[in-house]
Amino acid sequence: MKVSIDSRTLKKGEYFVPIKGPNFDGNLFVKDAMKKGAKGIINEEEFYKVARSKIRDKKPFIIAVAGSIGKTTFRSYLYSILKTKFNVLESDHNTKLGFSLKVFNEFDNQKIIIAEVGIDRLGEMKETASFITPDITIITKLGKEHLEFLKTYKNVVIEESKIIDFTKDKRAYVNSKDTIDYKKYLGSTKNLISYDLTGLNKDIKIALGKLVEPPHNIDYLHGIYLICTKYFKFSDNEFIDSLSKIKKPKGRFNVIKLS
Repeated sequence: MKVSIDSRTLKKGEYFVPIKGPNFDGNLFVKDAMKKGAKGIINEEEFYKVARSKIRDKKPFIIAVAGSIGKTTFRSYLYSILKTKFNVLESDHNTKLGFSLKVFNEFDNQKIIIAEVGIDRLGEMKETASFITPDITIITKLGKEHLEFLKTYKNVVIEESKIIDFTKDKRAYVNSKDTIDYKKYLGSTKNLISYDLTGLNKDIKIALGKLVEPPHNIDYLHGIYLICTKYFKFSDNEFIDSLSKIKKPKGRFNVIKLS
C-alpha cells in the first residue's frame, strides 16, 4: 500500500492522506485526488496509527539522528557503512509526518531504520521522538541554527536533549565538544555518551586520518564506529573496509571540477 499527501504528485492506485496544518487543509483536495485515481482516502489519525503498527509488528532497530548541525552527513555516513552488512532503511525526513510516509511507502523487512529528527519549534522534539521511540540516539552537534524559532541557545540544548526521554536506554551519543554546554543547561551529563578521537586504536586512527574530511566529520565517524562495533558487531577491519563505501550527501563536501 502506497500513500501520498499531495494531490498534485499522487499516482494512480495510491491512497490519499489529507493532512491538516496551520496554513493548509488537505481535505480541500480530496476530490482532486480521487479524480487522479486515488485508490481511497486514509484519514490522518489512521495514517499514523498504521505506520506505528508496522514498526511495532516488525520491530526494526531504530537509530535517531538529532542535532543542530550535521544530521544529514551523519545519517548518510552511517547508512553507507551499515548497509555493507545489513538491510537498512534511511529516513531522510525530519518529522513525524515524514517518518510515517517513509514507513508507509518504503519499509518492508529492513532490520534497521536510521531516522533523521529535526526541530523548528518548541515541543516538536517530544512529538516526533515519542512517535519514533528510537533504540539509540545520536545528537550530532549543537549550534545556533534554530534561534529564529527557538529564540535562545539554551532552548536549543534543552529541546534537542528531550529526545533522550523517549530513547529506549534513556541515553544519547553526543559530540564531546558539546559536553560543557549540556552540563551548563541540563545540570548533568550522566545520560550522555561522548565521542571523539580519544580511545581509538591505532589502525582506526590511521584509517580515519587518510580520509579527506573536515574535522567534525571525522568526529562523526568516531561516533559511527562506536555504534557499529557495539550494536552491530563490526570488527575493526570490517569498519575500516566500509569507509570506502561512504557516499556524501548530495551537495555536501563534494569536489566540483571547474573547466
